[in-house]
Amino acid sequence: MAVDNDTRARARILEALALTSARADLAAGRARERWRSFMQGLLTQALSAPELEALTVRFYAVGPTTFAGSSTYPWEERMFDEWLPSPPAHVLVTAAGSGREARALLARDYTVDALEPVPAMAAACAAVPGIGEVAQATHEDLIRAVDGDRGPAVALARRRYDAVLLGWGAFTHVLSSTGQARLLGACDRLAPTGPILLSFFARGGGPRRSSRAARTGAALGHRLATDRRVLELDLDVGLAWNLGFTHACSEGEIRALGERLGRTTEWVAEPYGHAVLRSGQER
Repeated sequence: MAVDNDTRARARILEALALTSARADLAAGRARERWRSFMQGLLTQALSAPELEALTVRFYAVGPTTFAGSSTYPWEERMFDEWLPSPPAHVLVTAAGSGREARALLARDYTVDALEPVPAMAAACAAVPGIGEVAQATHEDLIRAVDGDRGPAVALARRRYDAVLLGWGAFTHVLSSTGQARLLGACDRLAPTGPILLSFFARGGGPRRSSRAARTGAALGHRLATDRRVLELDLDVGLAWNLGFTHACSEGEIRALGERLGRTTEWVAEPYGHAVLRSGQER
């Protein structure tokens, strides 16, 4: 009987420990989410879109060199099959990471150049066998180079491509409508007769409802911001610690951007948002 009582006592202690741990973990998770929401509100009000985009690059530099594994997803393979011109077309991959898409395109016999802002990822991408020019540079560097300025992306800006592929989810990190238009305008000039392929978080409904923590952070951020900074951020922006700052794009936004360039748009929302902006001059 004593043994049974000891067994039951140990079981009750372990059960209590497990339940306490579960409650503590849930409480910590709620606290982490409230803090993330507060910081999202604070930073998106206190910093400009370019400042948030630069901070996103820093977030990626904190994490592992590879984010999406080593192989492409089925939706990406379909995108390549249906939207890219035939090999050996010359493709520019921006925000190329450690070269995941570049490897897949090289395996299909495409000619590939790349741009990547995170130093460790750019180095890994440059080491991909068969890859062409790789620039450690941001989208802003590319835009400025296309406009005639010098900088780390100037070698890419001097070339013309048969297609431009913005790397996995890259467009979701472009945080202002002006920035979106400038980036796609630069891509249009780099591939005037070819498609521009992009992927992003897709949004079907209206803007997110903000939490109390996010509103508190936003109120403090607004006090810290100048009018210039507040006005530059005109899109709904979220924050994830492993991804940085993101904007979920709607179909209407993407189609309007395509129309501004005189391009037609094909949009797919599932399983991951992606689209192609087609030039009327595509062969």
